[in-house]
Amino acid sequence: MSGGLLTQEPLLRPTGTLPGTQTPYPAFANRGTRQGRFDARADTDLENGRTLILSGGITGTEGILHSGLGPLEVQSGSTLKYGRMTFVRERPTGDRLTLQVFVNALDGEGTFLLQRGSDGRPLPARFENQVYDVEVSDSRIQGTRHLLSYGGNFRHNRFGLTMAPQAGYRNEAGAYFQDTMFLSTRLRWIVGARVDTFSVSDKAVFSPRTAVIVKPRPNDAIRFSFNRSFRAPSLFNNFIDVTFLARETLPVVGEFEFPSVAVGSRALKEESLTAYEVAYTGQAGPFIVGAAAYLNRTRNMILFTPAAMYTSANPPPGWPAAPVLLDLLNDSGHGLPSTFTYRNFDRVLDKGVELSLEAPIRESIEAFANYTWQDAPDAGGFSASEINVPPRHRINAGVSLTRGRYFGSATASFQSEAFWQDVLDARYHGWTESFTVVNAGAGIRSSDRTMTVAMRVTNLLNRTTQEHVFGDLIGRAVIGEVRLAYKSR
Repeated sequence: MSGGLLTQEPLLRPTGTLPGTQTPYPAFANRGTRQGRFDARADTDLENGRTLILSGGITGTEGILHSGLGPLEVQSGSTLKYGRMTFVRERPTGDRLTLQVFVNALDGEGTFLLQRGSDGRPLPARFENQVYDVEVSDSRIQGTRHLLSYGGNFRHNRFGLTMAPQAGYRNEAGAYFQDTMFLSTRLRWIVGARVDTFSVSDKAVFSPRTAVIVKPRPNDAIRFSFNRSFRAPSLFNNFIDVTFLARETLPVVGEFEFPSVAVGSRALKEESLTAYEVAYTGQAGPFIVGAAAYLNRTRNMILFTPAAMYTSANPPPGWPAAPVLLDLLNDSGHGLPSTFTYRNFDRVLDKGVELSLEAPIRESIEAFANYTWQDAPDAGGFSASEINVPPRHRINAGVSLTRGRYFGSATASFQSEAFWQDVLDARYHGWTESFTVVNAGAGIRSSDRTMTVAMRVTNLLNRTTQEHVFGDLIGRAVIGEVRLAYKSR
């Protein structure tokens, strides 16, 4: 059995205007979070290599979550309950059969802080979801060259969403097969495929994958891989239906409140990702080095976006200025949206490179460093302003020390600027500045290993960072931790 309670006070909110815009950050009372949990698990070893695992628990949360419609204040009493049963049978040959059944029940409610409903009250959000899932998998060794893995699952979802009242249920089913072929001591080939069906789609989707692993030396490996995966539209994507009042401060007009409608789309196609990668992992003396290059092609990306804007021919109710001002706002990219929806966007190409190094300095000291370069996404068939632009450069480095009962670590991370457009409309889209964060920690364990006392400091230099253009400001945080362990005999 285990339990825990996490509480955190609210972070600071940015003030002034969004970087590079004239849009002021909306004022709202930020909240911290409180999250409690309790879990219980029992494992039973049966005869003939069989194991039965029963587990269950409940977690609770409250605080603010950020969404495409702005901050959502989750109310106290929102919970997630789960129960799981897993049966495993391992054979002397190395084969492994797994049967798992689980049930999840989400029950929560909250209030959007920046929108009000058509009745003028804060827009409520009630979300209930029950998930029932059955999954079976098996792996078998065939001869000396094949490891076969196969299985399938069925999942039934039931929903109760105030923002998508027509979303009742969804069924999902899938099956997969994979063959890992050991062609020689230097060559391995993996071939697999998965087929999935969803009740919101009228066709099955096929997801192939393959990888070739070449080992020129025992400690070196070169991997060439290809895979294709899919994401079906959620019921929220298909059935969202809510009217809310937005409030904005506009030139000439001042503060103005207007209605917007968010509606789902039943015509959405599944989102697909085709990925190619070549990678190398090897050992050079005491160092472990890695390098990888990847290219991802996304088709029919599902995004939440304004679908229609108020114009001089269709002004919002109570518009107090000349109607032509609405057209000027649209031309500047700061128009007032009348309708939001989910749409499929044609194609996006992502590519990047990853480099890594692990270095044991001494027996008790280890260091690491890694670097990631990711090119700006190449959008095809639509404007690149509809998608986020990730940081082009990320660098992480650190060192850790373990000596007897004492341990410690220090890390530094750098992230370049990034563009965000996934909250509200174009007035709230913008760039975050690059930042560097230094973290450190140290601790000691008791001689019998039943107690650990540690202290961790994040953002040691207290350089205020903002990871998302609409996000909170993150400063220095000092965390003290005491862990106790008890074993009964």
